[in-house]
Amino acid sequence: RIEEALADYNEAIRLSPWSPNPVLNRGIAYEALGRYADAAEQYKAVIAVDETDPAGWNNLGNSVGAAHVAQKCLCPWWLVIGRRHCQLILHK
Repeated sequence: RIEEALADYNEAIRLSPWSPNPVLNRGIAYEALGRYADAAEQYKAVIAVDETDPAGWNNLGNSVGAAHVAQKCLCPWWLVIGRRHCQLILHK
């Protein structure tokens, strides 16, 4: 269903390229797919239009943090602390 949402957001952006909302929502969809770098690019685009957009800044910080945590879960410590601990961090 997230892929369908992405298609809808792409169409909304095509129809209303001046609106930051579908760009922000596309970023949220990318995050849900674990595509944190793509999500961050969407949030940066929102911030480029409006430097004061709180959702753009908040979501950018969250996507960068989630990407960092996801990377740590793939490190050798993952073998020590276990997958469950990493999932708790990711889903707090």
